[in-house]
Amino acid sequence: KLVPMEITVGLIKAHMKKCGGQKFLVDGFPRAVDQAVLFEEKVGTCKKVLFFDCPLETMQERLLKRGETSGRADDNIDTIKKRFDTFTNQSMPVVDKYEALGKVVKVSAVPPPDEVYSHVEAMFKELAGGACDESASLLDGPLLTDKEIVFVLGGPGSGKGTQCEKIVANFGYTHLSAGDLLRAEVASGSKVGSMCDALMKEGKLVPMEITVGLIKAHMKKCGGQKFLVDGFPRAVDQAVLFEEKVGT
Repeated sequence: KLVPMEITVGLIKAHMKKCGGQKFLVDGFPRAVDQAVLFEEKVGTCKKVLFFDCPLETMQERLLKRGETSGRADDNIDTIKKRFDTFTNQSMPVVDKYEALGKVVKVSAVPPPDEVYSHVEAMFKELAGGACDESASLLDGPLLTDKEIVFVLGGPGSGKGTQCEKIVANFGYTHLSAGDLLRAEVASGSKVGSMCDALMKEGKLVPMEITVGLIKAHMKKCGGQKFLVDGFPRAVDQAVLFEEKVGT
């Protein structure tokens, strides 16, 4: 069974404070979505999620081999199967949660360790390159409380774009399309744009912090007072971040 999450999160937080470091790898946690939520509420948010993708058969073979010398009580076939059930039912949704936020980097754990590390190293070089810090800076600054903001939502083919054109023509709003802003950032060749381009080519979602940051930056740059935000937010957490960092 899983240890109560309050204990695990508390131990992690206490050790982070005690050791005084600035960069942390949290290994094997969170193992369930509610643990991830509690961690973010009580400790902070993660910059990335490094997920080692490995077939269950390969993991089982490795654990049984380890059990020959490890002396660990949980390295036996019955306990291993229970651990796999927990992993599939509780831990994989954590990966799904962060993948939807564009934070997951998946690395195949099947090849030899040195080959696996070559992919891991690439992720940390990207972090060191500052693309994430640059995207975070887009959110800097006070709320735009003087702006009138209307979200325009609707399914694909519902005619959002057509109606936005008419609203702009008749009521003086500035039309902001999240998709257009992302494509423009990619075309600019910036660090943030390059990161977005790589994510989109892999079919992944761009982190909401980048999308919200681009919208905020464009609102400040164009100097208008009334905005139609087209096709955004697409999830509740995006709406929450927008209201925290931009306005209502």
